[in-house]
Amino acid sequence: MPRTLVYKGFEIKAGCVGLRNSGHFKPTLVIAKHHEGLSYTNDRVFAPPYPREDYETENEAVAVALSVGKAIIDGTLPGLSVADL
Repeated sequence: MPRTLVYKGFEIKAGCVGLRNSGHFKPTLVIAKHHEGLSYTNDRVFAPPYPREDYETENEAVAVALSVGKAIIDGTLPGLSVADL
């Protein structure tokens, strides 16, 4: 259940993958520079430190990915930046 959010000029693409053995979900995160009506040529897959390794529901994993994506854009996660997108 991927979800997309435009935030401060960037597009956050949050999703998750199911973990076979546990039935839990791991967040996935891609951030792109948002260009209205154009294709995205600059995007990046992020593998930030999430608060937990996995989550019980897809919705919880996606919500965490969106929150972390906003934090990256806001510059509040050391070592992770969208400055070059």
